[in-house]
This record gives sequence, structure tokens and C-alpha cells, in this order.
Amino acid sequence: MGEINRREFIKSAAIGGAVLGIAGVNLHDPLKASASGKYDIGQCKSVRVKCVSELGRLEQLQIGEINKLYEGCAAVAFDLPIVIRVRGEQSLYFNVKDKGLVCVTGCCHQNILTTAEFVRQKIAGGEKLYGVYGGLHIAPFGPLQEEGEKIVKGMAKFNFQKVACNHCTGLPAVQKMIDLGYPVVQGSGRYGSKSKLYVGNGDEVIFA
Repeated sequence: MGEINRREFIKSAAIGGAVLGIAGVNLHDPLKASASGKYDIGQCKSVRVKCVSELGRLEQLQIGEINKLYEGCAAVAFDLPIVIRVRGEQSLYFNVKDKGLVCVTGCCHQNILTTAEFVRQKIAGGEKLYGVYGGLHIAPFGPLQEEGEKIVKGMAKFNFQKVACNHCTGLPAVQKMIDLGYPVVQGSGRYGSKSKLYVGNGDEVIFA
């Protein structure tokens, strides 16, 4: 399957969480690199993400390849074990015109440093990272451990202008980001969300 338009993508895919197949499977052909060795995914005007659960068609991707979904948007599947009998995770990359690249994660089991470094190395314009949205799986079950603290501190080199982390990031990790002066987007604390310090249920984030 080739490139799809933005309207069809919005109808068929869930952003920010697991994509469950209920209406067929979309197969994607990997994008080809330009002469520079990087991949040009085009540009979009903005990205608008709302923290809700959605169902859509299954997006089947080739591991580690850049799959352009529509102008300014690409998906990448990372190969790693998640839980018993579940393997692999999908992330989205948006190139927002005049702003830079936005990483949209699911639970980010590959970690945000890997996710951000991938876009830097592979996608045209990736040297300018604008923001990140999604769960970052740093301290999902308790206190911030040494490895998690390294990840949080390592985010500094990417100079994100907007950090909209949620669910499995973990409140201790979010607090550490705030302590370090990162531009963390705060939420409303509604609908069962544990804190207003990060975006939660029903909150909307716009990258524009």
C-alpha cells in the first residue's frame, strides 16, 4: 500500500496507544532514502492529539523502516519484546512546518532517547526536534530508578520545545523533568488522571 491521505489516516488509526485491527489491515511500503541518505516525509501544518482511546485498522509495518502515511507523517515499528507473546511497538513522526519534528509514542518501551535519536539520524530535518507526545515508560510502577534518571537527563540534548508525556511516564519522572526545567505540558487532572502535572484523560495538545 502506498501513501494515504490525512482524512483516511485519521479514520483508520489510533494515535498515542495500541492500534487494534477491527476493519482490515493496511500494508505499507517503506519510504526510499534521498541522495543524502535521509528520508523526506514532507511537512504538515500542525499536529493535534487528544488523550482518548480509539480503535482503527491494523497498520502493518516493516520493522525499522520509515513508512510515510501522509504528507508530513510517518510511522516506524521498533522490534523489541513488550510482554508475554507481544513484540514490537509503533511510533509516529510528524514534521510540522516551521517548527520541527514531533515524536508521538505509544508506551515507548524502546525509550525516548532511541526514539528521538532515530529521527535525528534517519529523517530529513530531524536535527530540529520540536516536541514529544505519549507515554515514555520511565517510572510507570514506582520511584524513579537510576536508569530512568539517565533517560530523563539524556532528553536534554534533544532540546524539545514541548514535552507532553502521559500514562506510563510515571509521576516521579515527570517531576524530574520539571525540576530540570523541561517544557512539560500540564493537564487538567480530569477523568481519573492522577495529576495535573502532565497531560491526562481528555486533554488535548496541539503542536503548531
